[in-house]
Amino acid sequence: MTRLALAAVPFAALAGVAFVQAGPALAALPSATASHISSDETPQARRETTALNLIEAKGYGDYTNFHAVGKNFAAQVDRHGRRITVIANPDTGQVTQQG
Repeated sequence: MTRLALAAVPFAALAGVAFVQAGPALAALPSATASHISSDETPQARRETTALNLIEAKGYGDYTNFHAVGKNFAAQVDRHGRRITVIANPDTGQVTQQG
């Protein structure tokens, strides 16, 4: 039993080093609530990213068929066992349901 405990000490020390080295890399990751808009995006790409962020913020994380509809963006989502369309307006921040 003592040999097993002593054998684990070097591995525990190495694991500690790995956590220390991973610290700065983890700090560089964006937070889950941060906007995912890059400064080098075009205005249309920014609007699309904003619409995606709005849809996800409203709880529609599992969506398909995301596309532009005029100045808004639409996506298909499953809601309470039904397939519905949500419309996101990146200018007003509103997300509405259809169907």
